[in-house]
Amino acid sequence: MHLLAVPCIAMASVNFYVGAYYLFFYLKRPQVREHLPFALLCLSVACYDVFSAGLYNSHSLADGIFWQRLQLDIAPLIAIFLIWFTYNFTEQKDNRIFRFAIVWFSVISLASLLVNPELTLSATQPAIKQVDLLNRFQITYYEGTVGILYQVEIISALIAYLYLCYLFIGYYQRTLDHHSLLLILICLIIYLFGVVNDSLVAAQTYSFIYFSEYSFFFIVLAMAYTLLNKFVNLHTAYEELAINLEHKVDERTRQIR
Repeated sequence: MHLLAVPCIAMASVNFYVGAYYLFFYLKRPQVREHLPFALLCLSVACYDVFSAGLYNSHSLADGIFWQRLQLDIAPLIAIFLIWFTYNFTEQKDNRIFRFAIVWFSVISLASLLVNPELTLSATQPAIKQVDLLNRFQITYYEGTVGILYQVEIISALIAYLYLCYLFIGYYQRTLDHHSLLLILICLIIYLFGVVNDSLVAAQTYSFIYFSEYSFFFIVLAMAYTLLNKFVNLHTAYEELAINLEHKVDERTRQIR
């Protein structure tokens, strides 16, 4: 196994666990709407991590394109779940942009399964990349040239993530939980830089490793921390309310006696 594939497998394991955990949470408490999209987001990112490990371990063009296609096919689902989560988390009200974005990425996801392979990835146009990172890690990406459909997908994802950053900034300004939101916003910006880097590397603008699968791990940790923090605060508020009610009942009982 290639050395760069090891952290991908480790992150996939963590993402699968976090996704299953919050899916169980949602089944127990469906009132918390953001738990379901976050769970699906973690599970889809875990699959992307596995596909990234497969790409790192490829030794032929056919194998590399197979894993590369899986990566690009699941990317619209990651975008959909991230948009869905942001819609619930930032308490949007009838936002048509969100609806359009979800429909748009759904259409791209379906089209990638039906169109001619020349519009997505083609083995007849290889884009094999040799990367030497810090003179210590050498890797060969056996990839095909990204077709027009996947190019539209990548550009759409960049625009969508910029809009999500904008929404989180607005939500940050009108909420009291600045610490958690600032953490998510920073991690989202880091992930955005990762997507930009991967897009430029895929377009052979410069030679470097892909690292969006690594940068997204910070988003998962930040969101998991924020959701857990919200749950703890809510549980603490319920406990304080119950204690106050109990004190009032005791006081009223003493008055009656």
